[in-house]
Amino acid sequence: MDGNGGRQLYRHIGNHLLSLILVAGSHFRHKAPEMMGTDGNGAPLDMRHLFDREQYIDLVDGLFGAYYTGFSKDGRPPDMKAAIAALVTGLIEQMGVDRYMREILRREDQKRMPPEAFKAFLDRYNLTPANDIEKGRADIEVHTGPHLGEFNGPISVPELTAFLRSAAAVTVAGRFMAQGFSREKGGAHG
Repeated sequence: MDGNGGRQLYRHIGNHLLSLILVAGSHFRHKAPEMMGTDGNGAPLDMRHLFDREQYIDLVDGLFGAYYTGFSKDGRPPDMKAAIAALVTGLIEQMGVDRYMREILRREDQKRMPPEAFKAFLDRYNLTPANDIEKGRADIEVHTGPHLGEFNGPISVPELTAFLRSAAAVTVAGRFMAQGFSREKGGAHG
């Protein structure tokens, strides 16, 4: 495998794990889907009480272990429980409080959208051309959160990117090690 293929594999593993971790967090956050956004005073709603930290840690540890084992063929995933605990703490803090609700559909992106996609966007957020919204004239701000950071800003959970880098790296390394050891065993007995 060339260097680019290895980097792509690393990214794909990180993306898979990211999706699984966020879906696990969404399980808790969406126990009260009607509670989203801000209160009457504009303060972000705090839904951290919906999360069971220990259960979330177990979910992430289990999904990492299963992913590692399935990909690497090594039934002994590395112990990443401390990193997972730090990750889950950060995720609960950020996923549990609706701080980042704003999303922006930039003028440039609007111009690239087919007319029917732009109309569907307006309909989804109850925006109409009658509201003086013309495609490509100005950025359109909508509240679609919660998100894990400000639009075009850094992620609000740096533990997430750190964990994903480490988890993807050990998963790829585990596969390499498992293949290397099986070849040595096969070669020694073959």
